[in-house]
Amino acid sequence: MKLSLDLPQEDELATNLLSYGRSQYMSIFLMRQASTSTLQSYVSFDDASAEDTRLWCDAFRYLLRKLSAVNDGGRGQRRLLLKSPVHTGRVKLLLKLFPEAQFIYLHRDPYRVYQSAANMADKAYPFMYLNTPDDLEIQEFILSQFTQLHRLYVRDRGLIPKANLLELPFKTLTSDPVKAVEKIYTHFGWSGFGDLAPKLKKFQSQNKGYKKNNFVPLSSAERKMVASRWREAFEEFGYPLDDEKKHSACN
Repeated sequence: MKLSLDLPQEDELATNLLSYGRSQYMSIFLMRQASTSTLQSYVSFDDASAEDTRLWCDAFRYLLRKLSAVNDGGRGQRRLLLKSPVHTGRVKLLLKLFPEAQFIYLHRDPYRVYQSAANMADKAYPFMYLNTPDDLEIQEFILSQFTQLHRLYVRDRGLIPKANLLELPFKTLTSDPVKAVEKIYTHFGWSGFGDLAPKLKKFQSQNKGYKKNNFVPLSSAERKMVASRWREAFEEFGYPLDDEKKHSACN
């Protein structure tokens, strides 16, 4: 995926700044204190103070109003599509702010999730640390963050009207992006896919040489650890564990 200051990024990055650090993303900067500080309460905000929750909500709504103004002059006629992994744990709060919000949940083979997260931690996190965690602290951050987000999502997804939620395997999106986007439009009853499809196909053609990251293979010990810590995610979305299907190619 291309990265630059002119391309879209996770909205939580902006909300973090606008809320003066009331974001779980601050855990990356202060990872050594993450598990014992108030930062973990900034995922769902269930246990956050009223003031911290207000600051985050005010910052988030301000950001969305600004994005809407930039995109269509504030008329509210163009849908905003937001992507920040931490929103997975905020279903209840997001519905409180926007009762008619629609959710697309992408799930992926947990072994591949761990490889991707470890790759991100290795290549990007060092530029953000205000203190430097050791390898075990980074590993625990990855494991515990995924568990927290998964459990919060499973707990609260029942609050979303069925018509407003689509769960989609990551592999479905990557194997045929145009078809996957059509499925999303059809599920939510959105209009305009006929006009969008040629643009998607053109974009896909322009990026046909793109190759996904080649991750470092997990050791046997790492696979056992992921299987043990994230077993509930494997079972929830039907991904095979090593003891069920040796090193499945499903991703």
